[in-house]
Amino acid sequence: LFRSAGDTVWSLTGSLDYKAKARDGLEGDQGQIAWRWNSPERQLQGDFGERLNLDLTWRHTLSRQVSLVATLTDALDSSRFKSRVRGADFLELSEGEGAGPKVRLALTYRLGVRP
Repeated sequence: LFRSAGDTVWSLTGSLDYKAKARDGLEGDQGQIAWRWNSPERQLQGDFGERLNLDLTWRHTLSRQVSLVATLTDALDSSRFKSRVRGADFLELSEGEGAGPKVRLALTYRLGVRP
């Protein structure tokens, strides 16, 4: 049951995917942009503002067995937050942030595939 519009929390997600044509018998490059938006929300005693998260991924095939994958998570640094805690006789305001944007590079190897 919803008590008021302020109790409703919204979340929207989406992604765009890209795949290039094959080249020299290898898979083409692949990319993805994924986003997630969360509305402001109230949790117990805290209020949290809206958040927009953006992740980017790119895959480049080096051979039939090996690919390079690059990922950027939280590109917009949405790990920052502000909260407000209300009690009967007090108000506490706090701000914080997580690790921020992160880059990951990986080499993947496919088992059972002949060169």
